[in-house]
Amino acid sequence: MMNNEKYIKLLHCLKNMEKVILAFSGGVDSTFLLKAAKGALGDNFKAVTIQSPYIPKWEIEEAEQLVAELGVAFEIL
Repeated sequence: MMNNEKYIKLLHCLKNMEKVILAFSGGVDSTFLLKAAKGALGDNFKAVTIQSPYIPKWEIEEAEQLVAELGVAFEIL
């Protein structure tokens, strides 16, 4: 399967879910999925990040900035 076909399949899977909560770390993988979800679902999803003593504050701030730039609903738990 070509990479483009895999991406189209991902978008189709996301659209079938209708509404999604996405665990978002701000890393490469979750950012890719965040952008795909935004493309597939529009505003029918929310990104969440879990705050813990093991996650540096700057990582959460970067994640918060990225979702703001993309116009994605976001919550820190």
